Amino acid sequence: MKSVVGAQVCISVTHLDGLVTAKSAFHLSANYRSVMLVGQAEAVTEPDAKIASLRQFMEEHFPGRWDALRPVKSRNSKGL
Repeated sequence: MKSVVGAQVCISVTHLDGLVTAKSAFHLSANYRSVMLVGQAEAVTEPDAKIASLRQFMEEHFPGRWDALRPVKSRNSKGL
């Protein structure tokens, strides 16, 4: 990931919810969700900036949820 900082990137993620089967092997399908993100990669190195980014993400998708969560702790002495 460090080698792409500053570069244009495309990240794709697919979440498979389930496989749907039928009596015939020719009639099966998959239920899934996917996203493609395109943009310029940026390194977030400061622990406070990482927490601020996480908080912003949570507040955009789950308004008010951040205040109900337990406090963020670093995993090691180097921070998040």
